[in-house]
Amino acid sequence: MNDDLAEREAHRVAREAFGPNVDRSIRMALERAFRAGYEQAQREQRTRETKR
Repeated sequence: MNDDLAEREAHRVAREAFGPNVDRSIRMALERAFRAGYEQAQREQRTRETKR
């Protein structure tokens, strides 16, 4: 099975499992996770600066 076919099959399975907006849902989830991690890092940085 070539890569393109494998990728299409993976997308098809994902759509069956998660619904038709799977790409958007995953992208939004990744963006939320990234933002949460970034905000946590910012809070930790501020905490370290105030302890000095």
